Amino acid sequence: MLIVVCTLTLPDGQLVTGRIEARSSGASYPITYEGAVDRLGLKYEKGTPADLELVFTLAAQTTGAALSIEKTGKYEPRTEFIARPQG
Repeated sequence: MLIVVCTLTLPDGQLVTGRIEARSSGASYPITYEGAVDRLGLKYEKGTPADLELVFTLAAQTTGAALSIEKTGKYEPRTEFIARPQG
């Protein structure tokens, strides 16, 4: 599982944190937020790790905040069932 945590340190010292835990790159997952969330402007309830990074990058650019992005883990390997012809 890939875990991405984005943290903004706003010019006034307040923090905003967003976190997503994603099993694969092709699906949307819940995003959780903490701190001064109202300062983000835009936020997604569900999305991809790239969506979370985009929201926080844009917020950092518009507010002058410092941005930290931490990534741990990796996507899980794809496990698809492939049917074999019988006969």
